[in-house]
Amino acid sequence: MGRRSLSVAAVLMFLTGSSWALETVSYRIKAMGDGLNGVVPDEYTDILANPGRLAVQGGQKQFYGKTGNSGRPITFGYFNRNKLGIVAEVSERISYLDDPDSRSSFNTTYNTWFNDRSQYTYKSHSEDIGLVFLKAGRRPYGGFGVSLVPQRTFSGSQTINRQIRTHEDNSSGIITSEEAYNSEYINESDVLSLSLNFGKYKKTAERECDKVFKITGKQTRNRYYSESVQYTNNDPDSNGLDWYGGYMWIYSPDITRSAEMRERKQNPAPRLGAGYEYRSRKHKGDNTMSAFVLSLSYQAERNEIESVLSNDYYRVLGTTTTSISTRVGNEISGDINTYALYAKWGSARKALSEKLLLAMAVSCNLSYVAENNSATEVIFQEETLKSEVYQGGVNLSMGIEYMYRPSLALRFGVSPYASKSKSISEVLCIDGARECSITDSYSQSSSFTAGAGFSPVESVTVDIYTYSDVLDLGNAKLQVRYAF
Repeated sequence: MGRRSLSVAAVLMFLTGSSWALETVSYRIKAMGDGLNGVVPDEYTDILANPGRLAVQGGQKQFYGKTGNSGRPITFGYFNRNKLGIVAEVSERISYLDDPDSRSSFNTTYNTWFNDRSQYTYKSHSEDIGLVFLKAGRRPYGGFGVSLVPQRTFSGSQTINRQIRTHEDNSSGIITSEEAYNSEYINESDVLSLSLNFGKYKKTAERECDKVFKITGKQTRNRYYSESVQYTNNDPDSNGLDWYGGYMWIYSPDITRSAEMRERKQNPAPRLGAGYEYRSRKHKGDNTMSAFVLSLSYQAERNEIESVLSNDYYRVLGTTTTSISTRVGNEISGDINTYALYAKWGSARKALSEKLLLAMAVSCNLSYVAENNSATEVIFQEETLKSEVYQGGVNLSMGIEYMYRPSLALRFGVSPYASKSKSISEVLCIDGARECSITDSYSQSSSFTAGAGFSPVESVTVDIYTYSDVLDLGNAKLQVRYAF
């Protein structure tokens, strides 16, 4: 994939949210459809959306625990009677691959063994940490609250490849020639974000209203490093003869070593952003409600990229030694500004003596990302000078919850989604040329979800949620609530 495609892909990931974000929606809502968040009342989801709602929660101490696939992520939440709350979520993944290989073949013509050894090692590590601190106070109209949400997402990988070939004389067992190639690649990404949220919750007999103002900060640090070293020694036994039979005199010693190092790292200062979310849920009697959600956000980011390319060449041929080293570097700086709008309308209705809850929601999201960088030259890869990305999507969520028994609920949901994006970019090539490109993409998909909720005792509620292949229990996630 070229630099241009990588740049567009990175921006699209930013638009749709980073690769990981703290889960603020309960598994009850997720089983019916994530898009029903804000439409169907749910205490856990509503509190994390607006800390002001913590002021009017039931007055009990509440403990929440969540676990996902293979135990990831793990979430703990606690709300007490003093209108204080904390939620912590942690996820970690580690993978390791070690693939050694050793082969030998015999060449009868030269009476020589060809020995090849290789070692391929791949390591990857990712960890995600998110915290939510909440404090709320009761007001005559409802409640007011503040939440602080720091998050960190780190991912890194290392690839090491080592190859060695030797020629070994079959009669004497002496190594007559050797070659070696070593390479190492490192990719690291570290994203830090912070959100300070001020929420106001107002409730009347017919309407609930949420208003949340957000101050955000974000910093993205990246590092790419690669190093390759090639080494040859055509006369390790120092006898001045070639390896294929020893019939020809050669210069001795005959050693060559070449190395290349590339490094690209970004460590900018954090930048601020802001957001506002409005939610309204209107009750029409005891069995029908409608909801509207509007969200606006802006986030600034800074680019501070340093690139270094170095080459080293060393050669010893008889009495002649050659050594050449070069090192070049450059810096690129710029800004990224992201604007996003999200709107949703939905309704929910109870039927069959309030045993069945039917809900649906239609939502759309629009976003615009503008990137501008200053660069006069590049070293080893194309760099983006200007980029604009437009994206829009429409989602329809439909879900049901059926109370099979007072202590057992069954849930199902389906959510078709369609999105379209367009990117316009200008890149600076290695040869100094500037190229422009326009990319259009369209995608559509449907997600299916299912789950169940049951209460083994009055103070405990367990919610199970699965998605995609809903019959595959490997996708199941679990949430437990304990109130006391």
